[in-house]
Amino acid sequence: MSVLETSLLEAFAAVAAEASFTRGAKRVGVSQSAMSQRIRKLEELLGVTLFVRKKDQVRVTAEGEKLLTYARIREGLEQETLQGLVCTPQALGAHVGVLRVAGFSTVTRSILIPSLSQLLQESPSIVVHAFSRELRDLPALFRSGEADLVITDQPMHDLGVESRLLGVEQNVLVTGSRNAANRILDHDPDDTISDRFARLNKLDWTSVPRSYLDDIYGILDGIALGWGSAVVSAHLVEERPNLRVPSGHKSLPTSVYLHFRAQRFRTRLEAAAIEAIEKGFAQRLAKPTSRRTKHSRHE
Repeated sequence: MSVLETSLLEAFAAVAAEASFTRGAKRVGVSQSAMSQRIRKLEELLGVTLFVRKKDQVRVTAEGEKLLTYARIREGLEQETLQGLVCTPQALGAHVGVLRVAGFSTVTRSILIPSLSQLLQESPSIVVHAFSRELRDLPALFRSGEADLVITDQPMHDLGVESRLLGVEQNVLVTGSRNAANRILDHDPDDTISDRFARLNKLDWTSVPRSYLDDIYGILDGIALGWGSAVVSAHLVEERPNLRVPSGHKSLPTSVYLHFRAQRFRTRLEAAAIEAIEKGFAQRLAKPTSRRTKHSRHE
């Protein structure tokens, strides 16, 4: 088999990340017809189908996911090698390359970003894409290659994916220093954490009004302003003196997992990021009682 052309791999990775031939073409600066030709040539060269095309939606096949893993590894190793040849170690720092990492709202800003801070300070050439998404969207971001590392509330059982339990969020009932309204604040109507907390503590909240703020920090602000009470992760309350946790309730545990490709070759940057994330989360979350935990935020 001939060596895969860089332009073909770049085209493939762009379509996978954008889930669209049109947006993928714009990403690499070619026409849509040229993009389609590149993907067709790559599929003919490999003898496999890389994408499932359904109207305006494009999804990576199982074979495509394998190629995407290879493309990301190749890209990272190439960056490390080339930048190491043309730049001095002092200019680069310990690591080079691009890191794409995604998580959910209660951990991205509070734990994930601080966990990566020292890594970025020591290596100024690193480019980081760190973002927060809905829990239901995170697995797809990982499979498409938009994120290299993903943090969710349950393990992924995909072949070739390693899931590590980072810790456990202890979700507690939180009220403000003001007289809170008789209202429960949730993320959205699909958020079940308040109901599961109520069942755990035998509380009847069926007639209690709900309000939805679609952002964990909006919920915390709403509590402080007296909008109502909410069930949130205890680590978010530690540095907020205007919030309090009433006694007499059991906390609701939910697991936090880190996912990455299980592969023999890994860039030094990705290995360092995994280590930093594990260390940072261990410092902020409760230790797991076992390697497997059944609780998730949307059970």
